[in-house]
Amino acid sequence: MLDPPPGGNGNGRFDRGETADLEMSIKNIGTENAENVTAVVRAFHDLFIVTDSTADYGTVAVGSTRVNTGDRFTAEVDLMMPEGMMVPCSLYLHSDNLDADWALGFRLQVGEPMGPGALLLDHDTGYCALTVTCLGSIGSDRPMSDGGRGFEYPVGEPNVLRMASFAVGNSEDYVADRFYGWPSSGRTNQDFEPVDSLHYLVPAAHGDQHIYGSFNDAAHPVAKDIEIAQHSYQVSEDGYDDFVVLEYVVRNAGAGAVNGLYAGIFADFDIGDSLNNSVQTDTVRRLAYMRKSLMLGTNVGVKVLYPQTAANVSAIDHELYVNPDSCMTDAHKYRFLSGATAQRRSHRNGNWSVVTSVGPFDLAPGASEKVAIAFVGGSTEFKMLEHADSAQSWYRWNVGVSEAEQLPDGIAGRSRLQLSPNPFSQGTWVRYSLERAGACEFAVYDIAGELVERVGFAAARGDGSWYWRPTGIAQGVYLARLTTPDGESAAKVLVLD
Repeated sequence: MLDPPPGGNGNGRFDRGETADLEMSIKNIGTENAENVTAVVRAFHDLFIVTDSTADYGTVAVGSTRVNTGDRFTAEVDLMMPEGMMVPCSLYLHSDNLDADWALGFRLQVGEPMGPGALLLDHDTGYCALTVTCLGSIGSDRPMSDGGRGFEYPVGEPNVLRMASFAVGNSEDYVADRFYGWPSSGRTNQDFEPVDSLHYLVPAAHGDQHIYGSFNDAAHPVAKDIEIAQHSYQVSEDGYDDFVVLEYVVRNAGAGAVNGLYAGIFADFDIGDSLNNSVQTDTVRRLAYMRKSLMLGTNVGVKVLYPQTAANVSAIDHELYVNPDSCMTDAHKYRFLSGATAQRRSHRNGNWSVVTSVGPFDLAPGASEKVAIAFVGGSTEFKMLEHADSAQSWYRWNVGVSEAEQLPDGIAGRSRLQLSPNPFSQGTWVRYSLERAGACEFAVYDIAGELVERVGFAAARGDGSWYWRPTGIAQGVYLARLTTPDGESAAKVLVLD
């Protein structure tokens, strides 16, 4: 419960630029009184600063609830905090007479996210910003228009994305997209129509910002009743804030089969002088990226996260496929989507785009396929590749395309314990689900089986979470084990520098 001090707006939540007090109620669900209970609050966002992090709850009797009305926590929010941001926090409790400490996770919303009805919304929780739409386009709905921020890398620097679009197609006669049309000097293709406007989902299913929307191919001259649900995610954690993930679920909503379908992203990046860019590709990483000439500096690109194979990863030469009005037809786009036309790198400095695609797949009526990509940046080529790998790891461990981990004998492979993000560098959410309330223990072991950290806590029945920020743990692979009244479960965890 929030209690803004004098000067606050009294709406019961933190807003950007505001300082407010925080009241937290705790309940003793154990079998003994907890004496001299003290608490510490931690927030895990650079723009959300806890200025008074401690509180004294006194004795909390069995079955009773105490609120820190007389000793509130205090925090202040920077004006640069994105609207609607969910800040991960943890409450740490200690009692003098009980041989246990407790860690409880929660999130605080800053401000109010935009409501439904938007055609374009911005991701801006990390080191980069990207505008998404429910029109198929990315960055804006028109090249370099005022309707979107494009792709800012880093945030506050000029937009480096002239235009981009999701695309699907299974022949030279059927490609649905919102990229350059024919002639390219005219407007972009307008094959997609919104089905569901964009919504910020609070709390985010994954990451710190989650936007959902959907569109279909109804505006295409020979529409095939393809519907696309779009989820996009961004993370604020250091080391994972250089990319935005977009996941598309492509569904056949028609009565007939749609076979041989490819899906991909066309993206026209302009870094500085658009006539002085170069393109590189990495087929192993399924990544196409661009930089200004051969100079050191910002690299930006598009990476396929899922599936694990790509149909094409290619540069697109504007002198051949965009500038002449006889080009950038659907026939050319289909050849790029299918991989029939491919160029792995630019052969000279100039004006270029990139394409990454997957497929083909066959969709029976009602069937769907998943496609995931990341817009990613780096201050150097090395950093770009590092961030592309981080995007792959984050997607794999958080959005659920990985197979169950192989765990030691006696530990359930499909456990009720989840850690998100995983891998992580600073901290991660420990999520669990209990059928019975009671005392729990979270323990972490290194690869030699040595205990490196243990936390005890009491948990109620149902879903719960808390934020684990390990201290003094070296980079490496660990086994996290959760012991509850329901039994034991475990998960592998990768700690990064």
